[in-house]
Amino acid sequence: MMSLKENKGNHFIVKYSTPFVLLVIVLLATFLRLYKLDFKSLWLDELYSVIPTNPANSIDFIINYCKSDQPPLYFILLHYWFKLFTYTSFSARLFSAFIGILGVIAMYFLGKEIKNKQVGLMASFLVCINYFAIYYSQEARFYGLLFLLTVVSFTFFVRSLKYKTFGSYTGYFFSTSALLYTQYFGILVFLIQGVVFLVFVFLFKEKVRFILTGIFLAVLISVSFLPWIPIILYDLTISSYWIGKPEPHFILVFYYLYWGKDVVTSIVLTLVVFPYVQHWYTLWKQKKFKNFEMFIGILLALWIFLSYAVPYFKSIFSTPVLIPRYTVITLPAIFLVMALGFDLLKRKIRNAVVIVLALSAGINLFAVNNHYRRIDKAQWREAANVVISRHQNDVKVYSNLEWWYNFYFYTTEPRIRVTGTFSSNEEAELQPFIDFVSTEREFWVLSSEGIDGLNKLQQQHVNENFIIKESHNFYRSSAILYSRIMSLDKR
Repeated sequence: MMSLKENKGNHFIVKYSTPFVLLVIVLLATFLRLYKLDFKSLWLDELYSVIPTNPANSIDFIINYCKSDQPPLYFILLHYWFKLFTYTSFSARLFSAFIGILGVIAMYFLGKEIKNKQVGLMASFLVCINYFAIYYSQEARFYGLLFLLTVVSFTFFVRSLKYKTFGSYTGYFFSTSALLYTQYFGILVFLIQGVVFLVFVFLFKEKVRFILTGIFLAVLISVSFLPWIPIILYDLTISSYWIGKPEPHFILVFYYLYWGKDVVTSIVLTLVVFPYVQHWYTLWKQKKFKNFEMFIGILLALWIFLSYAVPYFKSIFSTPVLIPRYTVITLPAIFLVMALGFDLLKRKIRNAVVIVLALSAGINLFAVNNHYRRIDKAQWREAANVVISRHQNDVKVYSNLEWWYNFYFYTTEPRIRVTGTFSSNEEAELQPFIDFVSTEREFWVLSSEGIDGLNKLQQQHVNENFIIKESHNFYRSSAILYSRIMSLDKR
């Protein structure tokens, strides 16, 4: 069994016990994730999460849908969450917030496993105040679960290397299998762990039994993912995608975005890394290659490097797949490097760093970035609410975004249903639309996400026969009430 001794005099908070400090961090994280949770409307990607997971849908329906999105674990969990609670946008985001809070707690245990409780507390604190972690804890998508399972998987991975117990192996199997079924970048995490395992075996000259156990676990996890392999093989044939090719300096851009463009926090945490890099380099010069602390540095370096390099080169030479939110699998390693560097600082400097980070993150969230008040997601809800508040005399609603808009009517005013089609064939859509409005004196048109509710031919027909009676414009969405031109009615 290998372990690292804690330096009892190196705690950054010695006045309070570890459970109390962790509790304070979790309470702060809870506030930051629940505050104004449903202030913003669901945007397009979130609607792709909540519409298929309607509690009225079957599991087979959800799994079939996921073949065109991501692996099904998050969607199935959200489906049962809706069954347990309510089918609303708030409930969907509450699920993400709950997962985000678990991510803060899980990060403590990973940091503790990597070195000691103090590293765990600092890593947990960094997740607590991190802009990216907060943002995706308030979004109804799978990124929070991807982060959480990455942390849990690596926790059991490290424990398996250190303790070689059945419980660690079992935890690693279930957490990693769940990770693979959450998002495709989970496969990259699994591959990185394979590389790290080979390095560990080489450095510590492990026994054949342990090597065979590791191989068996890898095979078992791979077999558990076999049902989804045909979907992956099909996706690999896709040659074009909405994601663009990354710039060579993408890491700098991503790092800046991780902290919500907070210059102070970005600089302070960059400086905090240097003591750990220097410490690790000292171990390297001393050729302490069989030192577990040295190995942890190699693990973190491979984790960060490969999680960036593999998708980068795939994006350059094949289909682009690299965007900031997919790299939440990298964030735990970055937090750990920062926490390890922080642990090497003198106590007064550590306390100063914590204060600066807390103040800077707070100012950025509530003032500079204005995360809780700034509207940065298309206001589908607000456009739908206009129609709901003015609905009378069975005025119909039309939009080529009907699949998405109908979520808000389904959950708020089921009597209203949006009619429409979403097709690239404008001529085929024209006649059904003309039939739809032929007997209507008034009707609503809803648009969003930069996509018009009507195509060009439909809009031309409307312009010739109707006038705008009401127009309500929101952030990247609109609700327009058209009224038939009376003079045409009298002819």
